[in-house]
Amino acid sequence: MRNIKLNFLLLLLTVLTLSCSKEDNNDVCLETNVSMVINGELQTFQTTGRGIDLNQDGGYTLRIWLSRGSSNPSLEQSILIVLPYQKRGDNVLDNFMYNQYSIGTTFNGDFSNGTIESKVITNSNTCFYATFSGTFNDGNQEFVITDGKLSYQYETPF
Repeated sequence: MRNIKLNFLLLLLTVLTLSCSKEDNNDVCLETNVSMVINGELQTFQTTGRGIDLNQDGGYTLRIWLSRGSSNPSLEQSILIVLPYQKRGDNVLDNFMYNQYSIGTTFNGDFSNGTIESKVITNSNTCFYATFSGTFNDGNQEFVITDGKLSYQYETPF
């Protein structure tokens, strides 16, 4: 009887270990790279920061900042992505803010008020990986983002 209990405990421990290992291996940590097609033009961005906020309900919110334009001061672009920390799946973004300054004209848009489709594949303490596309129109300008990919390997884990 003792051998049966011992075998059962070993089997249970093995199953738990394998299930935890499998869950950890779901994270796809790719080299940091941000690219998207905006109004038909392929553009690359740099990751400029990330942070986690503690919510009143005890949960956490992840913020990721992206920018483009350091080599061209007449065209500057920035993006802020906000979503629950560690949440994965389709359309889990809370905010997707796109800002552009181009030769005296400023555009500030929130794609969460427009149409955005996203898939968050990895959202861990070491990296983030998502794909996205969307459309935003403020009445004067329209921005269409397709083929958006954001992979971000954090410099240090959270």
